Amino acid sequence: MEEHPCNGYHARMAQFFYSGDILHVSRDEYGSIEVVEQDGVRALHFGTHSRQSAMNLADPDRLELSYTRAMLAALLFHDSPRRMLLVGLGGGSLAKFTWQQFPQSRITVVEKRAAVAQIAYDWFDLPKDRRLQVHIADGLDFVRSAEPDSYDLILVDAYHGHGMAAEIAQQAFYQRCAVLLANGGVLSTNLWGNDAQILAHGLRMLEEHYARPVLQLHVQGKGNVIGLGLQRAPSVAVLAGLRDKAARLEAGLGLEFSLFVKQLKRTNRRWF
Repeated sequence: MEEHPCNGYHARMAQFFYSGDILHVSRDEYGSIEVVEQDGVRALHFGTHSRQSAMNLADPDRLELSYTRAMLAALLFHDSPRRMLLVGLGGGSLAKFTWQQFPQSRITVVEKRAAVAQIAYDWFDLPKDRRLQVHIADGLDFVRSAEPDSYDLILVDAYHGHGMAAEIAQQAFYQRCAVLLANGGVLSTNLWGNDAQILAHGLRMLEEHYARPVLQLHVQGKGNVIGLGLQRAPSVAVLAGLRDKAARLEAGLGLEFSLFVKQLKRTNRRWF
């Protein structure tokens, strides 16, 4: 990683580009990385205004970005994961939250950029613990080498500054993730909903390899769409009981699961 002090060229350019205080500027072989703090929120950027991760300093353990909370709608279909795989670390919000909320779980994170992982530790309070293992690796290479039936929950959020990482946005990746899901497991992936063709392609990839229904969850007021791929089709009883399950999860985790159920029913009417 090539570091640039705060009085360096890249730091000066970042100051013009972003509002707020520039806490960190660096580059690695994949591009620029910035940590910006504004109005009590610390955010990770990859050279664009899009926030890759964010942490509210007054409540650092909360999931600040709504799409990260929506990704955990997967818990509606598997609420006691013991083994989790996260592809894409960012500032580590999801890794930190799941590590805290599921103390009996082992969490494996795959992050391609060593510099990003270091920033998650240095600036976003990512814990160092044997239950939370971070591997610096290509996501596709990692899932190809992992053992089948290894994970109850797979969360995929692998983006660079301009879209989903190329090694993730392909059939081979989602096909292999399907193999890695244990019985009853769920994959939750952050898809970009502002481009209809890209979104349709992402959903088709899920439909190729996961049980029906593949569910869409549109993040309210955002361009993100969460795709949920299930290892097995949910029963009628499971679908009918989502409202009650959402209330229990909401009380336990403090996330808006009742809203997620409403959004799922609105977007996936044919299955409800």
